[in-house]
Amino acid sequence: MTYDLENPGRGICECPKCRYTMEPLRKSAFLARNEGYMLDSGVGWDADDNVATSFLFGSLSRFLWRHFVEPISHKLFGEWRNRARQRVLKEFPASLICPHCQYILRRK
Repeated sequence: MTYDLENPGRGICECPKCRYTMEPLRKSAFLARNEGYMLDSGVGWDADDNVATSFLFGSLSRFLWRHFVEPISHKLFGEWRNRARQRVLKEFPASLICPHCQYILRRK
């Protein structure tokens, strides 16, 4: 099977926002993501790594933000996005998603 890149078919499409190649939403890794568990972006030692050192040298609010508010909010909003993508897939089974900017192109 050959592809005509000048006149793409229904399965091949560029993202209208960022021009990356889109992939089917049904086969995408974005559909079943388990968000909320983040990697630590800090390098080296940080005063906010422990509640005691955070209280003495850092800020307690930053400790609470990094270890409680941020993971819980990522988990809740990630589940909300997954449910929204499932609803889109139910209505538009041939939808495409951009792996770069996560733009969804709805197709029946």
